[in-house]
Amino acid sequence: MQERPRARIVRAAVSVFARDGYNSGSLNDVALAAGLSRQNLLYYYSSKQKLLLAVLEERDAELNQALHFADLDRYRTLADYVSDLSALLPKVYADREVIALYHRLVAEAADPLHPARDWVRERHGRIRNEYESMIRRAISAGEIRADIDALAVATVLLGGIEGIESQWLVDDEVDWAAAAHVLRTFLAALST
Repeated sequence: MQERPRARIVRAAVSVFARDGYNSGSLNDVALAAGLSRQNLLYYYSSKQKLLLAVLEERDAELNQALHFADLDRYRTLADYVSDLSALLPKVYADREVIALYHRLVAEAADPLHPARDWVRERHGRIRNEYESMIRRAISAGEIRADIDALAVATVLLGGIEGIESQWLVDDEVDWAAAAHVLRTFLAALST
C-alpha cells in the first residue's frame, strides 16, 4: 500500500528541516524528497508555514503516542512518572532526525518572527505547567519536601531533558541513559 501524500510530505519535511533548518530548507527540496512536484505539494500544504505546523503537530502526536504521557495527571506519584520515563526514554532517542528537527526549530524560534516561536513557547509552557502540577501533587502527597519551588524544579527538569538531547545530538558519546539516571537521582533527592 502506497503512503498517503500528506504523510509522505510531512516525513520529507522532517528530513529537510532537520538537515537544513526551516529557514534554509525549501519547499522544492521537500517536494523532491517526497517524490512530488512543488505544485502537488502546494495542493496539500499551501505554504511553508502550514507545512511546518503540520510537522510540529505530527511530531507531538507521535511522541505522545510513543510515550503514553500526554497527560501527566495520570501519574499518582512522581516515582511512577520517573519509573515510566526511564522505561520510555529509549523510544525518545530512537528517532535522532526528529530530535534534531525539534532542537533546530527551538534554536531558530529565538527569532521573534520565526513561525514556530509561538508553538515552541506554548509547548515549553505547557510542559513546565504539567511538570509543576505533578511536582505540587508530589508535595501534597508528602513525596517531596514542602519548601521546594515546584515551578523552578519543573524548569530544571525540562531543561535537563532537553539539554541531554542537545548534547547527544552533537556528541554520540554522550551517555543519555546515565544522564537521565542523574536526573532521576536529582528528583529523588527532593524527597522528604
